[in-house]
Formats: sequence, structure tokens, C-alpha cells
Amino acid sequence: MAGLRCGLAMLLVLGSAPTDAFAPPGPSFGRFQVQAAPRLRGAHIERLGGALPSATRMATEAQQSNQEVLVRELKEELPQLMDASYTPKWDLYSSKVKFVDPLNEFDGVEKYKSNIQLLKDSPLFTDAQMSLHDAVGQDDGTVITRWTLAMTFKAFPWRPRVTFTGTSTYYMDDDGKVSKHVDMWDSIDNQSPFSLQALQDLVGQLLPDVTKRGVAAIKGGAAEEVTYTVVRRAPGIEVRRYDEFEVVETEEEGVYSKETYNEAKGLIRDYHGDALADPTNKEKKQLPVTDPVLQYDKGSGLTNLAYVHATSVRGKAPAPADGRLSVRPWGASLVAVKDVRGYGKDRTRSEASVQSGMDDLRKAVAAEGYLAADTNGEGFYLANYADGYELWLPVEPTARSLPTRSAQ
Repeated sequence: MAGLRCGLAMLLVLGSAPTDAFAPPGPSFGRFQVQAAPRLRGAHIERLGGALPSATRMATEAQQSNQEVLVRELKEELPQLMDASYTPKWDLYSSKVKFVDPLNEFDGVEKYKSNIQLLKDSPLFTDAQMSLHDAVGQDDGTVITRWTLAMTFKAFPWRPRVTFTGTSTYYMDDDGKVSKHVDMWDSIDNQSPFSLQALQDLVGQLLPDVTKRGVAAIKGGAAEEVTYTVVRRAPGIEVRRYDEFEVVETEEEGVYSKETYNEAKGLIRDYHGDALADPTNKEKKQLPVTDPVLQYDKGSGLTNLAYVHATSVRGKAPAPADGRLSVRPWGASLVAVKDVRGYGKDRTRSEASVQSGMDDLRKAVAAEGYLAADTNGEGFYLANYADGYELWLPVEPTARSLPTRSAQ
């Protein structure tokens, strides 16, 4: 990750390219009776296991002992790495340690120190966060960590949040010091230093989301009240660990036509109220408007709708007056997501586009080594936003969640 930080420090001074005009989506109906929503807007830890495919030697007894120490130290070190008051344990590294990632490579622990400090006290970045998902020793004596690094680029007025997920492979010398540290990103194939793919990925995250900003300007803002950590950001897929939240939802499998969809939508709208209608919940309390509106399909085409409660309401939401609605907690979960939001995407929510999107999502889930959590593998969620939608597939990690790309 040090190489990533160095590359970001150098490359995030780039300006943004011009963007195209915003074009709002239009509603469409098919099997999924979903319109563009008004601008309203239990956790698994990935376990790494097994050895790198490229491993050709077994660790010595001394290396195994050092490896155990390094695993323990990294689990303590990395989550605190971006804290301003934290002093990293530089004695874990050889003075000549080599760092490699898709944006850069350099030698020496002093350069590593300077890059860490740059992110902690930088005119470009703020709110840098490192999430460590696991650290596991391998049979060849290396240690692999899986992580998420996110930060806000404050030099641009729209303050884009950039996120990278990937793995780090630590190689040790005979003294138990880290002699080489290689980062790989999940989002690209070309992992070589100074990768054009890596630069495109970075710059792409810096560009403003003109559709989202346009919808907010036209329809007003709504809070996105569902929080999560990205644990895998790969081509065609994002795997997120969602925190627990709360919903009010319609009866299971009660939506199966345009008429029943509109009825369910009306029930939820009446429950929380809006500018034109008083709420019908038992406390007659108007609730904050949020995104997304969730629609669950078990694979049968019979669905239900759920409205996410704002954080301020959770645990004390008013009871529905209508018996066809119920309030329930939504446990923390691991979810694979296909994003169909923003300019240039087919946001019509037609049956064909949703089915095609789910086919792509399931392929990406399999490629990344996850399993659908639904027992029959057919259930999924449509998360509706004013600027499009997301397809959600609850998943579980497997031993194959370990990346197959080898660090050289």
C-alpha cells in the first residue's frame, strides 16, 4: 500500500476532464415494476487461506516464527496506519525494503515514511481510512493481507471519495524484516508499476458524477442512510460489508404487477408522509426521506418493497397503522453489487436489462470466489435511487476469495 500512497501523492494533482450533460432517466415497467424513486436517496469478514499459486518453496523454521510475529503486528498496525497520532512500527521493515504497486515502485524505508506522512498531513487528501480484512501467513513464508484504502480528494470542490481494494504480499529476509512489499489492486489486470489501467482507474474516480449531482439539483437531496465498507472492488462488481440498518416493508411476495407495485409504493409513502400528505403511521410522525428503496425478488418474480429508516429513527420508528406493513432490522451482511447508476448506463429497469445485469453479476461473483447466500441462488435485491439502481446479491466468502493473481 505504500506504493499506492506514493502514486496517489504524485498523480492526484491531475485536473478533471470535461463531462457530458446530465440526462435524467425515464420510468419503465416490465417484470420489475419499478419507477425512478423520488429523490428521497450480519457482517462477514473475508478470510484468506491457502498458498499463493506461485509458491515454490516452504518456509524455514525461523521464517515461520518471524511470520507469526509479522501477522500479529500487521493486524495491529494497519488499521491505525492513517491515524494522525499513530507512529508506525518502522522496525518491521528492512532499511532497503522494496515497495511495488500498479502506480509506482521505490526502495528504502525512508521513502515509505515520507509517503505515510504526506497522507496524514496533505493539502490534497483528507479522511484517509485503512480497513484491514485479514492477514494470513502462507506456506512459502510470505504474509498476505486484504485491505480497503479510501480517502477524500479535497482539492476538487466536489470532494471525490476514492477507494481501492486489494492485497499486499510481504516477503521477509533471514532476519525476519520485510524485504519486499507488493500491492495488487482488485480493479485492474495490469499490476505492473506505472500501469495505464491503474491511472485510468484513479482518474475515473476523481471525475464528478454529473448524473447524481444533476438529480440532486433537480429533485433535491435525500440521505443515503445505508452505510458500508467496500471489501472488493473488481471489474463488474463491488462487494460491500453493510452495517445493520432498519426498514419498513410490505408483505412478502405482495408485488407482482404494475398495480400491486403502485399500491405497495403508496403504502410506504403514506407511512412516512411527504410534503403533500400527512403520515399514516400510528404516531402521525413524518419521517426523513431516504434512499434506496429496496425491492426483493426471490427468483419467482413475486417481490416486496422496503423503505430504509434514517439513522435518527432506527430503534424507535413508529408502528405502521396498516397491517400490510411491518418494521424489522436488517442484519449486517456481505453483498455483491452491480452499479447501474449515472450517465451512460441503461437505467430503464426493464426486465431484459435487469436479467442481463444479474447474469453479469453472478458471473463476477463466481470469478471473485464468492457464493450466493440465498439457498437457491436466485434471490436478489433491486436498490432504487433517483439516478438509477443497483443490483444486490447477498454473498458468502469462500477459500477462493483469495486472489488468483500472483505477486512476483
